[in-house]
Amino acid sequence: MISGGITLMNFFITKAYFRVFIAVVLATVLCSAEEENSIYIETSNNINLKGQTSHPYGDNFNTGTLKLKYTTDTYAYSVNMTAYTQKYSELDSILTSKRRIDTLEFEVTKKVKIIQGKNYRCNINIGTQLLLSGDFGGAKLQNTIHEHTDSDEVEIPYSDDKHNVIGIQGEINYLYNINKYINIYSDLKSKIYSDTSNITSAEIGTLLTYRFIDFKLSLGAKHIKPIQQELVKILTINKNPHYIIGEVDIQLPKGISVNIGTLLDGDHPYGNNSNDPYSYFRIAYKF
Repeated sequence: MISGGITLMNFFITKAYFRVFIAVVLATVLCSAEEENSIYIETSNNINLKGQTSHPYGDNFNTGTLKLKYTTDTYAYSVNMTAYTQKYSELDSILTSKRRIDTLEFEVTKKVKIIQGKNYRCNINIGTQLLLSGDFGGAKLQNTIHEHTDSDEVEIPYSDDKHNVIGIQGEINYLYNINKYINIYSDLKSKIYSDTSNITSAEIGTLLTYRFIDFKLSLGAKHIKPIQQELVKILTINKNPHYIIGEVDIQLPKGISVNIGTLLDGDHPYGNNSNDPYSYFRIAYKF
């Protein structure tokens, strides 16, 4: 679904960023252990499980994401595309002229420490990112979703403000096993980019397992200082969202699983208006 890409001029501008990123990727691939692999694709959108979009401005601001991730027992490699849209003329005086922008983030993370006991496990991860902004097919992705939800197509030109950064991140994941049905978990993650922008998130919740179905309930909070691209800055309305998310994970045969999650209460996790809905769909394959 993703088409387009950065122009030739933009490629040369970002050449230094690619050199840093490719060097990290090659180093991690050469020493990566692949005892257990998985791959998943995930999409999120401003739609709840009933098919209702946000009000009063519908599918606006952060309009959705598309993510592809590959993991081993030690490393994770991901590509994440996010589309931003400002399409309402009545918001021009508050926000900016009508424009859209996509961000494309390449990320590599590594487990650097595993602390494990009888009933718990803690992973400490570090990583690096390359984040680009431009036209990466967000318009086509948005209109494809609109086509299948009986919504109008959106024709908005892309912003001329291209902003690219590199970053580092740290992450701590903790899981405590109460019994074979109930787990308690927490995640803490922080990203810092070369333009001083950053995202810090904390999440705690329960994971209930019964046969081939997992139920997940998460309480989360974020602090967002968006990258210095004009639209991303302006369209990140809420810099400190707090939210409760529910998720169902269905384990299918042959290593396939399907996850459906939705916002139950609180703010949109990516900084949209507080009353915007949010849901995501993920399909994974372990091999």
